[in-house]
Amino acid sequence: MNASTFDAYLHMQAITTQQRRLLMRERLARQLVQAQANSQAFDALQAALGQHEPLDPAGVVSLVLPSGPSMREAVPRERRRRYLRHLIDIIGQAFDQRLQAGAVPAGASSSEQTVSADVAYGPISGQLCAVCRGGCCTRGQDHGFLQPESIQRLLLRQANLSGRQVLRIYLHHVPKASLRGGCINQTEQGCNLPRDLRSQACNNFMCSAMTATVRREENAPALQIAVVLQRQLDHWQHEESILHDPIVAAALIRTEGFVRLPPPT
Repeated sequence: MNASTFDAYLHMQAITTQQRRLLMRERLARQLVQAQANSQAFDALQAALGQHEPLDPAGVVSLVLPSGPSMREAVPRERRRRYLRHLIDIIGQAFDQRLQAGAVPAGASSSEQTVSADVAYGPISGQLCAVCRGGCCTRGQDHGFLQPESIQRLLLRQANLSGRQVLRIYLHHVPKASLRGGCINQTEQGCNLPRDLRSQACNNFMCSAMTATVRREENAPALQIAVVLQRQLDHWQHEESILHDPIVAAALIRTEGFVRLPPPT
């Protein structure tokens, strides 16, 4: 690399660094504005709720959730084709790895035969995904986060399945209609795949609101109510971008169920 080329490289690096710093400042500024708006909205919401019934602060948690897609549409043929190609690819990889490793799929063990049960969801945390409508599922697109390891776990449970049978199992669960902009398996009722067919990423992922609620339930069994604000963007856009992300809804989650509320004004 000659001197002029190296100088140009350093110049571009400086610009990139400046852009990253600017983006970080903008993101922090947005987070500060949102935190202030959240605080005001929670105060207004809890004040309104308190007029109808007293809320014990020890039994209440305040949460901010993203939004999953809400518009239902028939799964387009091209989406099915892309999903089919992905399934054929990962099923082939899983069987290749199985042949190379012998009877037990590579990287698999008996402990992987069941879905992780490390997290004990409580009566409040168990309802968060339904309120959110799958704001973290959107990047599942036409692959559902499925990997060869997902197929390997199925083969551990049902070792006699052929590749064609595995493919048929997954295609059987493709819904006729899914949520526009979401995962191909994402429906109004949640994921159309049974939990033991989903990827470990799907089964193990917890957003910050879910993590906080699970910990609160573990440490404070008296938790009875979650007061929820919901912002417009999905989990990934909400966490990563500087896009406009207004409060679009609210909800009150009790141990026996939840009700959706209009956003506080």
